[in-house]
Amino acid sequence: SESEVRAAAQALLGRRIFGVDLDSVQERVAAMPYVMEVRVARAFPSTIQIAVVEKQPFALLNDRGMLPVDVEGAVMPRLKAGAKLDLPVISGIQIAKRTTNAKLPERARPVLDFMREMNEANALLYQQISEFHVDAKMNLTLFLMREGTPVYLGKEDWLEKCGRLQSVLRQLEMRAERVAAIDLRFENQVVTKPAA
Repeated sequence: SESEVRAAAQALLGRRIFGVDLDSVQERVAAMPYVMEVRVARAFPSTIQIAVVEKQPFALLNDRGMLPVDVEGAVMPRLKAGAKLDLPVISGIQIAKRTTNAKLPERARPVLDFMREMNEANALLYQQISEFHVDAKMNLTLFLMREGTPVYLGKEDWLEKCGRLQSVLRQLEMRAERVAAIDLRFENQVVTKPAA
């Protein structure tokens, strides 16, 4: 908020415009957890302008509560009670230490990259996924919004497998068929488990 940025900038009101160290103001504001980029400039005759570009939550990490993370894997402050974000959940990955500048571990990078690429390549399919779960061996499982159906993708070629997934979902929809699981771990093969 504006008041938080003003507080981080520290008492600029009433100070002479040339008495303000712009670099230190920029450093203090840039250290705020939701700030991605900041520009501080003098606007004559008597104003200090602070322009902030905020980090945007990209997903929610399920690690002892829901934590927003940005597209680079930086952990953002915990959500306030009642806040609602319509974002996919990442599970199976934990943060070693919850510090101010915490980041997801390096093993999360392929998952984040895949999520970003999938959203850019096929936003319609991406919006049908509620959760991206990765196990200790880096097997990826997607959970669909509709009925929480698990989709097993395995360890590699996730984007290519999602092309097949879209075809399968279209066919299931045309036949009004429900399934308990979809398995895409096998090369050029799709295995579906019928719903009970």
